[in-house]
Parts: sequence; C-alpha cells; structure tokens
Amino acid sequence: MTSLNAYQRLRAQVGETSTRTYAARGILAVRCERCQLKVSHCICAHQQTGPCCADFVLVLHRDELFKPTNSGRLIADCFPDNTYAFCWSRLAPEPALIALLNDPGRRCFIVFPADDASERPVHSQVNVQDKRRTTFIMLDGTWKQARRMYNLSPWLAAFPALKINPAARAAYVSREAAFEHYLSTAESAALALDAADDKRASQLLFRWFTVFNQHYGAMRANMSLTQWQTAQAISLQPTPD
Repeated sequence: MTSLNAYQRLRAQVGETSTRTYAARGILAVRCERCQLKVSHCICAHQQTGPCCADFVLVLHRDELFKPTNSGRLIADCFPDNTYAFCWSRLAPEPALIALLNDPGRRCFIVFPADDASERPVHSQVNVQDKRRTTFIMLDGTWKQARRMYNLSPWLAAFPALKINPAARAAYVSREAAFEHYLSTAESAALALDAADDKRASQLLFRWFTVFNQHYGAMRANMSLTQWQTAQAISLQPTPD
C-alpha cells in the first residue's frame, strides 16, 4: 500500500485523538479513505506525482482535515515529498513547524492576497536565483479562518506575503474547470508555483484540481462523471435568440 502523505498522516493523527466528530452533509456516504470522495467517484486511479521547485507547509484549521471539499490535500497528493502539514494554533504552534519555518536554508512566503498597503512585505514573483529553498505557507481554512490565521499568528508576522495573479490560471484550466468566485488552496498553490516559474508543477496541480473538481461535482449531483460532463456542456451552450 502506498504510504500516507503529510496531510493524510495529520488527518489520521487528529482523528485518533479527537474527542468530537465532524458532522456535515454526506457524512453517511461510503467514502474512499484516501481521496475522501464517494467510492463510486474515487479519483485515486488518476493521481500523478511529480518534481517541484518548492516546498509547501499546510497550516490547517482543524475542521479542514475532515472536509471532503478541502483542496489543500491535493497539494500533498501531487508533491508528497515536498509537503508538510500542521494544525494551526495562534499562540502554541508545534515546535517542528517553527523549526521548519525558521530554517536559514529556507525562504518562506505566505500565499495570501495581501494588498500593497500591508505592513508586511508583499511580493508578486519569486526570485529563482536565490539558492535558499522556496517554501510556500498555505493557510488552509475558510476565508474568515484564513484571514484570522494571517492576522493573529505572531509567529507568522516576520514572513512576506506572495501576492498571486488569479488571471494566470486561465493559461492552465478552462473557466468551467475552476470555481469562479474564489481561489481554492490548491489553485493558490498552483499559481504560487507559476510565480516561481515552475510551469510543469503548476500544470500538474491544476490538472489534479480539475479532476477533483469534476468528480466532486458529479458526486454532489448524484451523476456519473459522463452524465455530469454532458450536463455541464449543455448548460454552457448559448441560448437561442
């Protein structure tokens, strides 16, 4: 059996020690243990991994570990050797997390839509000539949770933000393949790789996100993937005048 990646290990660890269960719509569905989709819509057979120019540190709100909609785990799927995962704590982060982020051989960026008026430095590109290991910190939670993590974690205050360009995703995926109203954690990570000029890794993650997005859409609609894709194609056809 394939070994668990960092996200899966953290999920299993938290699940074993948790004193409460995560209850949500679809909790009774029979799901694949690895991809968390229904067994009928499992995507594990489509998974691919590849090399990556950077490391990712997933800092997750606890509830994200148990949401089948979580996309941060797709990063760990594609780049298992380059991904670390920790639960967020405002004042008591794990020592291993702090040691990782403060490694002098690393150059860390928080991938977050900070504006240029922010007090912390904001970058839009990654200097690929820098020999330190590029490390992207991904704050994984709802928008409200991620903003709280960004603003209220003193141990993150010293790191610059990487401001990604949402329009750049058009070079990798169709508009139908991505959520229109926000960037998921996986999309943000793919665009961070684009900013670091790792086009191949960015493409790999976008493709995996598209596979997940399509299968999840079909699952929610209680359709097969073929039925869902046909329905999507019909819905995108222009309406006759």
